[in-house]
Amino acid sequence: MGGQWQELDAFLAPLQVAKRQLVLFALNNNTDSTAANGGSHWQQPAGCVAA
Repeated sequence: MGGQWQELDAFLAPLQVAKRQLVLFALNNNTDSTAANGGSHWQQPAGCVAA
């Protein structure tokens, strides 16, 4: 599981998530990363940090 967290850290670090008040991500179930229009189920998780 350590490798998965390292990948997540590498993805989030440039976004400076810790400095944001609101974070939105667009996620889908596309299993083919070369197909930009793939996937049939979309989610938009949001995180809000209280000041």
